[in-house]
Amino acid sequence: MGLHKVVRSRAPKGYWLVAIVVYATLTTFSMVSISSHESSTTSGNSLADLDRFLRRSSSPLYSRSSSFPSLGPEISPLNVTAPPLQPLRPIDREQYTLRINAWRRPEILLQNVAYFATCDGVAEIQVVWCDTKNEPPKELYNFTNKSVKVDRRSINSLNERYNLSDVGAPTLGIIHIDDDDLYSCFTLDHVFFKWTYNPE
Repeated sequence: MGLHKVVRSRAPKGYWLVAIVVYATLTTFSMVSISSHESSTTSGNSLADLDRFLRRSSSPLYSRSSSFPSLGPEISPLNVTAPPLQPLRPIDREQYTLRINAWRRPEILLQNVAYFATCDGVAEIQVVWCDTKNEPPKELYNFTNKSVKVDRRSINSLNERYNLSDVGAPTLGIIHIDDDDLYSCFTLDHVFFKWTYNPE
């Protein structure tokens, strides 16, 4: 069963959860993942410095200022059969929801959320909190430049990232990452706009 089918089968009824998850491995684009050690070395830098570092580590294949057709429809769709997706609304072609699976790395989580909150393409950040023994960092509730929600789950399972029954999503496109994954806004945009070419 393909990844696309697995993700859809776990989505709550009534939602067309489009998980872009690791689309970079399904295309020729290589996403940049920064380890916990590497992330900690950037903690003293400004968000602008962090963005410049991430951009240097990414292939310059897309920017929001470039023309949409430049991406090209050369990426083949996944060879799976799935129910038709509802038509994309204007917001679904411009922005996406970012769901971050968190697990006991509060410093890295806060650093990464602060960076992702600067991304124009991110409509909302959802932190999936499955840790029933610890409270989410209170700083997650203090972001004002971006909608940040904490989706608290009672089940400790990696599959809970696909459960939108409590919070929903403002967009059809959803990117799932872990709290220690740090991608540039540029990279997230590139993956997202590739998906808009063939959302099915």
